[in-house]
Amino acid sequence: MKKNEDLLHAILDIIGCQRAFQYAHEAIRLYNTNDSSIIKSDNEQIRTLDGVYFKMFIKDNDNDLISEHDRNQIKKRNQEIQK
Repeated sequence: MKKNEDLLHAILDIIGCQRAFQYAHEAIRLYNTNDSSIIKSDNEQIRTLDGVYFKMFIKDNDNDLISEHDRNQIKKRNQEIQK
């Protein structure tokens, strides 16, 4: 739980509250679609809503949500948090 809080703080620091809140709405929409490509993790576990939210930022390879620079900052902070 602490790691999730730390990652959320990193996201808020990097992209700001307003954008983070907008993407939370998108995460809820995606979560409610029951799309297995979004909800299931690589090991077939069902993601929680916060898992879907964090995945949106870390795996945004097309830079639809955030810039490549912001995504790389979030990924770097996430790696530091996971240690």
